[in-house]
Amino acid sequence: MAEPGKEVKALDARLASAIPFVRRGSFLADVGTDHAYLPIDLYKRGQIRGAVASDINRGPLERAVAHIRASGAGEGICTVLTDGLQGIEAYHPDDITIFGMGGELICDILRAAPFVRHPSIRLILQPMTHPEKMRQFLLSEGFCIAGEALSRSEGRIYQTVCAVWDGIDRLDTYTPFDCLFGRENRIANAPLYRDLLAVGKRVLSRRLAGKRIAGQNAGYEEEILAAIAAWEGEKRWLKAGLRQLYAFLEARIPRTLSCSWDNDGLAVCASPDKPVRRVLVTLDVTADAIAYAEQGGFDVVLSHHPLLFSPLRSLCAGSDPADRVLSLLRADISAMSFHTRLDAVDGGVNDCLAAAIGLCDVDKLCEDGIAIGRIGHLPEPMPLSVFALQVKNALGCPTVSYAGDGIVSRVALVSGSGAEEAALAFNAGADTYLSGELKYHQLCDAPETGHCYVCAGHFHTEFPVCRILADWVRDADPSIETELFASDRIGTV
Repeated sequence: MAEPGKEVKALDARLASAIPFVRRGSFLADVGTDHAYLPIDLYKRGQIRGAVASDINRGPLERAVAHIRASGAGEGICTVLTDGLQGIEAYHPDDITIFGMGGELICDILRAAPFVRHPSIRLILQPMTHPEKMRQFLLSEGFCIAGEALSRSEGRIYQTVCAVWDGIDRLDTYTPFDCLFGRENRIANAPLYRDLLAVGKRVLSRRLAGKRIAGQNAGYEEEILAAIAAWEGEKRWLKAGLRQLYAFLEARIPRTLSCSWDNDGLAVCASPDKPVRRVLVTLDVTADAIAYAEQGGFDVVLSHHPLLFSPLRSLCAGSDPADRVLSLLRADISAMSFHTRLDAVDGGVNDCLAAAIGLCDVDKLCEDGIAIGRIGHLPEPMPLSVFALQVKNALGCPTVSYAGDGIVSRVALVSGSGAEEAALAFNAGADTYLSGELKYHQLCDAPETGHCYVCAGHFHTEFPVCRILADWVRDADPSIETELFASDRIGTV
């Protein structure tokens, strides 16, 4: 693994969309590499054992070499000047990424490399143009589309496709609509899918008008536009006011998942029928977050932790949380939160944490019928110290505490404050327990109990869900602007 102290450029959303599809411990071939940013990031976080970065042009490859050297990843990442996948078979790659090329060129590269037609090789592809032609090629050539993702970078939406060869021709199972926009994206109602359709609708409408003027056949455009209209009819886009936005989120994050003592929900309702244009997403409704929301013209502060937790007997200026409530009302800003139910819901806080650290075969860790955490396996066992460093890098923690002496394989986790759930985790078969807050004696006694602990901080184990909350807000209404606010006030030296 590369030297942990070296800093590298953070991936943009476009490149980061590959991360969930790259298998842990794999050897990666990054074709047409973009400064080697992706293999460097994956190698630094310990997700891959090594990589080869290639390009057909000497200049881009030299820039990749410079970035690899600067990152300290030179022992794990090599480079090769080549056309497409020519010569890459010699490196025995497990996963292959091809980003930043047109769909037709990607097809040509794959067509010229028969070795990719093997069940052990995973393709992770991101066409800049003609995604429909790339999908048609994959499906007709015996590749199964195993997953898809959408990302937005610099105002453009990108489609990422993960495919594996099994020799079955599936082209006749896909409609032209799904070849263009992605069946997995449609089925999952993926974040940004509506935005992708809106872009496609504009492009196809212009093309349809041009073909009609020229007297050309526009059957394809008419078919796709009709499919978009049908989808829009099934998934009516919410023009969200405050009440509608809260109702939409509450349907996705139901109160039935909350602990009985919780007090989340719509805490401050400044203007119930006000249209929502901007939402600030944060873990905590701090005074700093409120000031930022007021300066930025936000209509709603959406948080994980409730603003009002204990019952209020009075609301007087000069006391807390009264001052924060009054500040919100004066600024005509509403506040809503989703607390323990967001921990429990599928895709919520604990699932985000499990995904960030690379757990596989993830199950719910339940107490009294409520899924308070998650439990799963690492792709490969590793020493506790290595796992702790992996958690630190994955979450961006300034520090991580760990205790115990053993090999980490089966990990249970509870984000945030999870000291009380440690026994539940170990009774469920975990050898290691990860949480944001643990007790001193748990760490101190770890060698005697035979348990392994990793404590990564309350904020850092929960903040990843803010990005998911922002995506869900845009699912309610794609026109709503969202921004993340890091409410962590705890410094380290």
